[in-house]
Amino acid sequence: MRLHYRVMLFSASLLLPCGLQASEDKPSKIVRPSKRTLIGNSTLLASSGKWTLVPKGSVLYVPKSLNSKIVTKPKGKLLSWNDFIARNGSWIHLASVKMKQAQGREIISQEMIKQYSRLGKIVIATYSKAPISVSTKALIPPEQEELTKP
Repeated sequence: MRLHYRVMLFSASLLLPCGLQASEDKPSKIVRPSKRTLIGNSTLLASSGKWTLVPKGSVLYVPKSLNSKIVTKPKGKLLSWNDFIARNGSWIHLASVKMKQAQGREIISQEMIKQYSRLGKIVIATYSKAPISVSTKALIPPEQEELTKP
């Protein structure tokens, strides 16, 4: 009988995911994700009634002549990144970045950024041929980074 009682006590305790146990004296807090959307966290590129999206922070340079290719609302047909780049490669340059640069742990050289402006194309940061966000820390020149520190 005593063994049965111990089993009942164990089965009455509430086990949560990851091995956490609920506390009876503290109410559990419900965590809800903030309202974020895929389009809201992306930059939209469009041309000829077709569009695609890339992560915010992946567009490194946009010449004034191509500002119209960056849109806020999608219109037309959504294309995959690979299909879009195949159709529109003439005005898009893919700039391969290191993971350390994307994370902001390594700076993209100012010479490289100047070269982007000379291309006359929209420059998209990529890692393993896919668009990737680049931390703004990677785009700050070293001398300006020292000025922004308190």
